[in-house]
Amino acid sequence: MVLKPNAKILLATDAREPQTNGVARTWGKVKDDLESHGDKVEIIQPCRLRTYPSLMGLSLAYHPSFAAIDKLFRAFQPDALHILTPESSLGQRVKKYADRNGIRYTSSKAGDVNISREALIPLDNQSFSSKQIANPLVHNSYEFKNKQKLDRIRLASFSDVHISTIANDLPKGNHSENFLIDLKAFVSKSERSQNKSRQDLLTLNGDFFDLLESYIWDYGELPVKKEGRLVDPEKVVQLFEKMLGQNQKVISQFTKYLQSSPDAKLIYVIGNHDFLFKLSPTLREMFQRACLPNADEAERKQKIIFTDDLKVEDLGLHIEHGHRLDKYDYSSNGDVCWGDWLAYIKIQVIKNIIKRLEGLKSKYSDNEKQIEKYKNRIMKVEYIRDAKLFPKYLEKLATIAENKYQGSFGNELKAAIMNFNDDFAKMLKKSLGAYGILVPESILKSQSSLELCAKIINFIYKELTHKNSIQTKAAAEICENDPRFICVSMGHTHIHGIHEDVINICGREQRIMSVNSGTYVPMKKVQWKNGVWMIGSTMMPKGGVIFSANLKGNLRKVKVSALHGYETEYKFRVVDTLKVPN
Repeated sequence: MVLKPNAKILLATDAREPQTNGVARTWGKVKDDLESHGDKVEIIQPCRLRTYPSLMGLSLAYHPSFAAIDKLFRAFQPDALHILTPESSLGQRVKKYADRNGIRYTSSKAGDVNISREALIPLDNQSFSSKQIANPLVHNSYEFKNKQKLDRIRLASFSDVHISTIANDLPKGNHSENFLIDLKAFVSKSERSQNKSRQDLLTLNGDFFDLLESYIWDYGELPVKKEGRLVDPEKVVQLFEKMLGQNQKVISQFTKYLQSSPDAKLIYVIGNHDFLFKLSPTLREMFQRACLPNADEAERKQKIIFTDDLKVEDLGLHIEHGHRLDKYDYSSNGDVCWGDWLAYIKIQVIKNIIKRLEGLKSKYSDNEKQIEKYKNRIMKVEYIRDAKLFPKYLEKLATIAENKYQGSFGNELKAAIMNFNDDFAKMLKKSLGAYGILVPESILKSQSSLELCAKIINFIYKELTHKNSIQTKAAAEICENDPRFICVSMGHTHIHGIHEDVINICGREQRIMSVNSGTYVPMKKVQWKNGVWMIGSTMMPKGGVIFSANLKGNLRKVKVSALHGYETEYKFRVVDTLKVPN
């Protein structure tokens, strides 16, 4: 097959000007030669993707996401693809993307850059159609339309409930019971007002079902491959069936709400711990069937909507979970984010300690109750979000065990817990190896190395992700880009709060708000006090925000009521006549 005249040729390379090496200069000449034939040339290079500095001072693409590569492919729609240095990080990812989508390509090593136009292979147009691109994670947005022209609207947004099989195995039961209290109150009020001119909307704003950590807990592995495909779809289905069965009280309340009014809608905004819903239509259908067992498929899809974000113009409100704003969180693209790796390591450490404690029961049968007590305490590591605190928690538990039980039992109980250092080192080595970072396990086992790794992970987790300040900055950009919205509500950070700002929209000052709806996940207090690490009580935070408004008139007032404390309001004019900035 011969490449057509004036073709569009896509090149992929880590070596490109302004780099000053010979490969980059020669590769530039190849581009010039192709363009001299009338071809249009586009280059996938590090500056167009996420990069990191190499030891030689060059910017290299570090594990670029398939979504970023797909975006470049879709924008350019090439007739031919050539990959230089397919062994490089960028080359490998483009090659995998092409193989995954049935895209034909040619490749050459760094020392062989004299590529002739005749050697290029035309793409099969059928293999590169928008329908066949294997990217199931296209961004989806849902905009609520008040078709009934109802006078009032009330929207409840609940984020970060984290219903999981781990929580169900905890000694005090599932913390979703706290969410259930708030849900029942909302549903009860919706039933009482069903004959009035009000629209009630229920929004689950991300990480409602913690499918990610539940899969790790039940099966001991991450549920997705790096390219965003499920490792075992059947296991995922079995897991979700189990979760639905364990949470019938919650599901029955959803059913009650959806049946309370023909206009009732449940909008499920997908987060980073339940992004398996994006990968599996089966999971979405299972949830819809569970909530509306007697409805037909059309009604289920009309009343239960899965989306990445929700827009409600009547409230001037934009809702999304918030993880897509994080620099190191790629779950929207199907890759595993830093926070997920931290969860993976933490859960495996918990499981290994529990396994060792179970092994002590046969040797110390008289101390079975004491062993169970420490198993329950170990499970509470799940409630510690700070990466540098959960090792301190385990060390403190081991010291308590040694002091309380003298002799061999106390010593072995301490050893069973303190061996988490080996577990942590092995899991850290495996995790870093997945990113091409090879560190000897002997180095990772040292206390100083483990503390350094915990600090690095904690810095990334707390400073570059899961921050309300990241969300407030993004909220201003969202409102600037679409002046219909002056309030943005998210979750993800597990830190409830409200932030007000004033920005310029279409030539006038506008007050905007960023609202975080908090979490229902408990927090285990571990703190440094008087030179000693203290283990405090388990706090049960609340989540949830209610937005309510009267829609009469051009000037609208929206009341924001957080179920855990604050209450405020914002006013805005209908801005249909304003032009959205480019």
